[in-house]
Amino acid sequence: MSFGGRIKEARLLKGLTQAQLGACIGVANTTITGYEKGNAYPDEQKLYALISALGVDANYLFQDEMKTVVDECVITEYEHSHIKKYRDLDDHGRKTVDIILNSEYERVKQIQDTRKSDVDEIAAALEKLEELIPDSDILNFVVE
Repeated sequence: MSFGGRIKEARLLKGLTQAQLGACIGVANTTITGYEKGNAYPDEQKLYALISALGVDANYLFQDEMKTVVDECVITEYEHSHIKKYRDLDDHGRKTVDIILNSEYERVKQIQDTRKSDVDEIAAALEKLEELIPDSDILNFVVE
């Protein structure tokens, strides 16, 4: 869950509306909406006020963001053994590994880009359907 999602979750657990939370920390309810959607972030003073008003600690609000950063930095033993082997190669061996690695990286990236494009096309089609059939429970069910 994102930082904004954690704010929303904590707010709901406290039984507060966005307007009530905003009043507690001295901002408009639209600012709270921005925090929850990830479109805006509180400055340090407002962050402390949020933590206090929600009755949570900073670890709760940031735990998923911190996990993502840690996960990107963790090297498995398997990856570590590959790095050691790579360092022991001569120039020819490193160039060969680099060629294969770059080729595979581009292949996988192309597949991911194609999938993203497909998802974007489906989303656009659903938006068009929603325009044609407004307030449709069927479309809400499909999207969820």
